[in-house]
Amino acid sequence: MLENLLAAMGGQLTVAVEPLDAHLDAELAALAGRPLADRIERLNLDQLLDRLGDLPNAITGATAALLQGAPLPVDAPELAIRWRDSARLTRWLEKAYGQRWNARWKEFGGPHLEPEEPGEHRWRTRYGEIRAVMCDELPETVEVRHGGRSYRVVPLVQLDVTDPRTAALLHRYREGQLRPRTGHHPA
Repeated sequence: MLENLLAAMGGQLTVAVEPLDAHLDAELAALAGRPLADRIERLNLDQLLDRLGDLPNAITGATAALLQGAPLPVDAPELAIRWRDSARLTRWLEKAYGQRWNARWKEFGGPHLEPEEPGEHRWRTRYGEIRAVMCDELPETVEVRHGGRSYRVVPLVQLDVTDPRTAALLHRYREGQLRPRTGHHPA
């Protein structure tokens, strides 16, 4: 019956096999073609860092990888922030009209801004979304410069060891760089 319906619409049913997460490979390839300055601007990273002022932080996760040249998808800046600075972060979030992500409701607007409260360390602010990795001490960083600006970022080698999500994306990107450009994937 489905074949008859599709034939009446001038179509046919086909089944194809593609590599797992092929959409991610396409996204990585598309990001590699976009200038880094555009991707930094899209994140509103400079304005966010300027607004944070002297709140100690280090850029981590896919954001750090992006600033080091890996075209990973980043939907919100990721910052490492010390637990002892959580009260300062909370005050900043209040001034920035922060709303915390509520996983149960699948929306921003959770009742508590404080990082000490259970839940993802993810907020929407007037300067865009921010994700925090709360830690006892800030990780070691390297300085990366883009467009006359300096960023303190966690090195790629450390991300490979400490951040499984970013490490998996980095691995996928690196593997994609090794594949032949014919459009065919090795079996």
